[in-house]
Amino acid sequence: MPAPPNAHAEDRGRCQERPEFIPASLQVIEEVRPKYACAKACGVAAAEKPAAPIEKGLPGPGLLAQVAVSKYGDHLPLNRMESIFQRHGVELSRKTMCDWMAACAELVSPVWERMKEVVLTSKAVQTDDTPVPVLDRERIRTRTRPDLDLCGRSQPSLHRLRLHGQS
Repeated sequence: MPAPPNAHAEDRGRCQERPEFIPASLQVIEEVRPKYACAKACGVAAAEKPAAPIEKGLPGPGLLAQVAVSKYGDHLPLNRMESIFQRHGVELSRKTMCDWMAACAELVSPVWERMKEVVLTSKAVQTDDTPVPVLDRERIRTRTRPDLDLCGRSQPSLHRLRLHGQS
């Protein structure tokens, strides 16, 4: 039954919201750098290459952020991400993604150093003492490393941690 012609939009029906998942998409972005030549043969000038997070690297910042959040935020291993990208029709090896994460670590190292500096000036640091499995090359499976301190060193640290619940 059609709504009366003088009815307001609010009177025509009820709005229904429905959550829907729209999968992410990978797109190739072409960056055209025009070249200009002088009519009097003075030379050729080209536009500068746009800034990229990884020098001479192909990934854009959005793709790097996706890989980093999936790996470190969602704890998704690179081999699973490799399979996910394959389902999207994109061939990305885990070695390539690993190299990208190393380059991203270099980019954020000043932030990490400053955060560590601020944390180490405190009298006490509260940490999460949940064991984290790490790969052990001498074993077939993972093991936990309870002996690591705040800076990831196995030897005793100058800055001792007092964990919640310990005296």
